[in-house]
Amino acid sequence: MREVYIIRHGQSEANKADIVQGSGIDLPLTDQGIHQAEQLRAHFEVSKLDKLWTSPLKRAVQTANILRKGTNLSIQTDARIREIGYGKWEGKNESQFRERHPEYFTHMGQFKPILDQYAGGERFSDVEARVAAFWEEVQKDGSWTSLGVVCHGFISVTFLKIMLGVPDVLTFFEPDNASVSKVTITPEDEPNSLIYFNRSYF
Repeated sequence: MREVYIIRHGQSEANKADIVQGSGIDLPLTDQGIHQAEQLRAHFEVSKLDKLWTSPLKRAVQTANILRKGTNLSIQTDARIREIGYGKWEGKNESQFRERHPEYFTHMGQFKPILDQYAGGERFSDVEARVAAFWEEVQKDGSWTSLGVVCHGFISVTFLKIMLGVPDVLTFFEPDNASVSKVTITPEDEPNSLIYFNRSYF
């Protein structure tokens, strides 16, 4: 049985400023985000990971580098697990945008799958395709039994959709900053299992 830990980056400068960041705004962690990642490292057994992948965006790479301190892990980056592109909505104040355009959000507060139509952003299906391609490739690597992936809110739930076989990515709300979700990967004739979701230590 293999284990995958999906980790969302710590609070970024864009998170703190309450702006939509997506893949087009690449800001580092805040002091709070650094503290969050350090708390995760203190409570999560990073040393048990065989491999640690990360999105190439600064907030994810910085989180991954904090997590691997004191271990022999190196980080590997892959652009396919960068955050979804929100198009022209990136850089907008998120709270104000939600207030002015409630029609763009579900009752749970998630963006509806209309980014390509209204914002020139990525289609949910295109994001899923690139994450699925990454996951298919990583699964074929027999050198790991415990894998960490540092990524983003929407990418985290996209991973869960793919690994758990649920029909809709909006089944899940996006996890908190510096939280971790664990999935066990079982043989092909058995379903994978979500062991915990959105676990944080601060």
